[in-house]
Amino acid sequence: MSVEPSTWAKYRSIFLGVKFAAGSEIFKTLRDRVHEDLDYGKLSPPIQILGRGAFGTVSLHEYEGECKVAVKELVEPTGDTNKETLDYNIESFQSELKLLKKLSHKNIVRTLGFTYNKEGKLLIVQEAMLGGTLKPIVTGRSRIYGAEEGITWGFQISRALSYLHESNPPVCHRDLKLDNVLVTYDLKTVKLCDFGLAKIFAKGDRSKNCVCDEEAKIIRKTSRTLKRQVTQNVGSGRYVAPENALGKNYDQRTDIFSFSILLWEILSHKAAYSQQFPYYAAHDILDLVYFHDVRPLIPVVWPEELRNILTRSWSRNPDQRPSGGEISDTLDKIRVNEAVLRKLQNRTRLEESCCTVM
Repeated sequence: MSVEPSTWAKYRSIFLGVKFAAGSEIFKTLRDRVHEDLDYGKLSPPIQILGRGAFGTVSLHEYEGECKVAVKELVEPTGDTNKETLDYNIESFQSELKLLKKLSHKNIVRTLGFTYNKEGKLLIVQEAMLGGTLKPIVTGRSRIYGAEEGITWGFQISRALSYLHESNPPVCHRDLKLDNVLVTYDLKTVKLCDFGLAKIFAKGDRSKNCVCDEEAKIIRKTSRTLKRQVTQNVGSGRYVAPENALGKNYDQRTDIFSFSILLWEILSHKAAYSQQFPYYAAHDILDLVYFHDVRPLIPVVWPEELRNILTRSWSRNPDQRPSGGEISDTLDKIRVNEAVLRKLQNRTRLEESCCTVM
């Protein structure tokens, strides 16, 4: 189904006219923190493309001739764009805009403001993280890092999650993965990005689980369907918590499950399950994760406090998962303990590991 030009004009007017006022009233502790009207004329032409997503392109620019910034632009729909897909992309983009205006944390990518180009397209202007995402560093070994850096990254990410989850109302990122964690060029600081799937909880409701969005509330009849629908809708397959993948009620603790997989990957220097099940199809691995409670292998030389955090965080039962604050406290203690860091630095063979089955 093609999209008529008038349809895109209607969506564009959302951004040009509304100025993101809708939704602001539900926040109390999170307040608008950035200036909207940056001068487009002070942006240089794009220096390079940093990334492309489902509904946006991110490019590197200079602002006022000296400050490097990352600019995210909503992709113009093509003639064969499905209207349902367009609606979903626009809504996600708009939700991200509203939320980005309110977030202020040292481990969340800073939004500097918004502007419009000469064609009237809305641009999000953010700080540039020149180290890129963690994915090529962790799984592609593009940069060398040690246990101290890995634990520090985990500490910083958990601190950002604690900030999101303890906000009023709470915020759930819902798409925590290596691709959505950016790092500075010196590898010292990581920051969460891409809040297109983020969930803002209902006003005044912090204890009751939020009902899954319609796109995630589906009854899966086969493992293949499970794999396809999980990866298309909420997060990326191996990071998604069972309650979320299976269409049950969930809350911010779904991020804790995702974090546990992410932390394991950072410390193991590999994608979860890649060596554990090298000949399994993706949908078969997800079947083991969601229906048989299989989890990544934990090296026996890792310290007990770290093993405990991981096994609790990826528990099927959300009530058993620690908070972001508890995780950050534990990782903070580990990162200043030289003896523990030496244990983590030791390379471990799979034969010295155990498979965690809940």
